[in-house]
Amino acid sequence: MALAKKLDIRRNLVVPNVYWGFFKRREADLLVITKAKYCYEIEIKNSFQDFKREFDKQPLPADRFANDDRLKKKIFVLPRHIYKRHAEEMLDLLPAYAGLWTLDGRGHWEEVVRPPNKKKARKLTETEYLQLLRLAYLRTWSLKRKIAVDARNA
Repeated sequence: MALAKKLDIRRNLVVPNVYWGFFKRREADLLVITKAKYCYEIEIKNSFQDFKREFDKQPLPADRFANDDRLKKKIFVLPRHIYKRHAEEMLDLLPAYAGLWTLDGRGHWEEVVRPPNKKKARKLTETEYLQLLRLAYLRTWSLKRKIAVDARNA
């Protein structure tokens, strides 16, 4: 819930696990769409190894981000204790186009590196925006179904 608060879900559309229907060969943990219809990608990392693996992917994340004019910002989010343990290495790996936020166990945020705005980013078209609304709707119902099944099996 701390992430939802930070991303201001009352003002922005936040869509989890976006892949089919919007991207061709990749997934975004979260897409945040502002009222002005700009799109930010949030990449959640749970370990230093997970963070490092991001930069082994092909095509390279920088190419994927640079070539997608729908994305204005990219932000990596990870637990603060992981960042504190690997801060120097993480900052060396962090691309110039990305920001880095950390979160502690009590829901406190720190913006370690502010993400720059990609100058060539454009607003989403009405069709793209409606597609993301549709994906958010579908994701909501599949998560509700999963919760119901888990509750029955508990």
